[in-house]
Amino acid sequence: MVYYDTERVDVIVKTNGLLSNEAAQIKDIIVRETGVDDKNISIVEIN
Repeated sequence: MVYYDTERVDVIVKTNGLLSNEAAQIKDIIVRETGVDDKNISIVEIN
């Protein structure tokens, strides 16, 4: 699930453990598609 506004993106991922390279890929896609700075992207993992 993704919550997005012009300055911030929050991503909720159902996972048993997100690897750091997977989180980096998610952030990279969000930056490319939205232009939001990566420091304003939050990734939350849930089981």
